[in-house]
Amino acid sequence: MELRRRSLRLLSRGAAAVTVGAAGTAAIGGRLASASGPSTPSSTTTTSPVTVTPSGWIKYNDISLPPMVSSSTVTVSGTLDANGNCHIDQTDSNTAGGLNRFEAETAYNPKLCEATYVEGTIDQATASALGISTSAPATLPAGALAAGPASVITSLPSLAPPNTSLGNSPGSVSSPAALSSVAADYSGTTYKTASSKDWYTDPVGITITSLAQNLTWSVDDSNGLISSESSYVVPYQFAYDGWTTNALSDTDYKNGNYTAAIELSYFQSTNTDFEEIMTFLFGPGVILVCGGVSPAVFTQDMALTGTQDGYSASNADSATGGCSDLVSWNHSDGWGTRS
Repeated sequence: MELRRRSLRLLSRGAAAVTVGAAGTAAIGGRLASASGPSTPSSTTTTSPVTVTPSGWIKYNDISLPPMVSSSTVTVSGTLDANGNCHIDQTDSNTAGGLNRFEAETAYNPKLCEATYVEGTIDQATASALGISTSAPATLPAGALAAGPASVITSLPSLAPPNTSLGNSPGSVSSPAALSSVAADYSGTTYKTASSKDWYTDPVGITITSLAQNLTWSVDDSNGLISSESSYVVPYQFAYDGWTTNALSDTDYKNGNYTAAIELSYFQSTNTDFEEIMTFLFGPGVILVCGGVSPAVFTQDMALTGTQDGYSASNADSATGGCSDLVSWNHSDGWGTRS
């Protein structure tokens, strides 16, 4: 589900920034990290809400999970690129009548390029308690951005088109005029709504940024072809941090043979405060284990695809720099809408 591009570069702030003890370790709040070489402690130590192990695992201790119908814990291995960035990629899918899905990252190892997730399904009562609606809203939520056909709305027009890493581009869509050839066969229409949401939480459990995408599409009951689609996204940034929105866009379209409706959503934000906040909470030595220098850049790069029988959700999200190794990635998807 997640593509993690997390830098392995570490910043040493010098002797004044880290207090070195006789054993050659540096205090990071109640956590220990080597004062030289790889930034891993000599023994497993815990400072709630984070544990750091000698092998490089960063474990998030305060992850909040909803009641699940079924769940499992999986550890996923990724690959390191030439720049030391870790790539972990997964995709969810669901069929008609399927339960909502929920996934939370509970540990991450930037050195091994591995992450551990708790993933499972939640029932409708739990979904409703989490604010997931069973149908499309009559009006868009506050702060939502609606997509136009093959439109891109961004605060930085010079940026490359969003979601190119997912291999889907509105430029590959056939002319909508082709749909006229099957229009006479329409005997009825079924409307479907699915949604997907990705968000990052800090070590004390605060959601710092999120993006929810919502896709509604209609299916011709006689032949299963997609006749229309519409979408919107709901972005979020924690109000008390310093944020710059680099890009926000939402695009929807039908594939060339009208068997799928696709929503591509992109949200990139720069946070200039996160490293300073983590240093305040855990002490200046936290910079040795928190993953890169300020600022932190969070990217939600998401795709939601609806078909006659179900949907699939995928992403190429990333968190880089500015203590982003200390944030936990979370995801949910299912039928209905999210905000």
